[in-house]
Amino acid sequence: MTKQPRVIVQLGSDVVQTEDLREPIVTIGRLPENTIVLAGPQVSGRHAQIRSDAEGTVLVDLNSATGTFVDGVRLLPQQPHALADGSHIQIGLYLLTYRSREADPDEQLRQSLPASEPAAHPPQEPVARIPKEPRPTLPALLLDSTSPSKYLDQLPIIFQDNDLFRRMLLIFENIWEQMEQRQDYLEMYFDPRTCPASFLRWLASWFDVAIDPHWPEPRIRALLLELIQLYRWRGTKYGLTRMLEVCAGVTPEITVSPASPFVLKISVQLAQGGSDRSSDKQFIEELVKAHKPAHVGYVLEVRA
Repeated sequence: MTKQPRVIVQLGSDVVQTEDLREPIVTIGRLPENTIVLAGPQVSGRHAQIRSDAEGTVLVDLNSATGTFVDGVRLLPQQPHALADGSHIQIGLYLLTYRSREADPDEQLRQSLPASEPAAHPPQEPVARIPKEPRPTLPALLLDSTSPSKYLDQLPIIFQDNDLFRRMLLIFENIWEQMEQRQDYLEMYFDPRTCPASFLRWLASWFDVAIDPHWPEPRIRALLLELIQLYRWRGTKYGLTRMLEVCAGVTPEITVSPASPFVLKISVQLAQGGSDRSSDKQFIEELVKAHKPAHVGYVLEVRA
């Protein structure tokens, strides 16, 4: 009898989820609409897909920010990778093990652990961190006096043997080609990941977002990059959690008591040595008031 393939999700040494692959496409990501939801800033909103058909099961990375690793090898974006029984998939802090058949639960758990010792993946709290990588840039096209001129190629051959004329054309080519290059890659000025720092507050004004003047540049970029998704989930538990992760760098614990279903209990642990305003209780409370469900109250507990 053929058993249902499944994916076992681990955080450190703890199995946090087991998902049977009943559908032909199973999505993995941070957004609640995914089949397998993985919390944490290292997981993209739509991170990866597992596709199953008669020929087998493949894993596809959906252009994720931090990458998807199978048995230690990073997958190329949008390139299907065949999964074998026991394949280990690393997404952020999570380790996913693909099982093509159902085994004994104890044996399945033992086989789901990687060959290296468990301490290689210690359990950690998935707290948001500001990316430290510099923004991607495109180097300007600069030509020296020895470079050929493509402007010269458009002129009659009588001009192409004149070295002085070639060098004169290079002056204009260095000016105009850079401007044409900017036009060819104009979208980079409207992308929070690649636009100049002076453009960030202007982009934020499109969404009527007030940017704290004390915020570091990477935090502003992270907020603008996720702003549409954050607005989409505004007024939900996920939306409030993610807003605090991006803006304040903390992951809250949000619970609702059955005795008080319209009151959120929000518990936040501040980072050690945090001194900027984003870790201040007043700032966190402002975010909670703005992004909690409008019809509920809240009790905020901030632990230093």
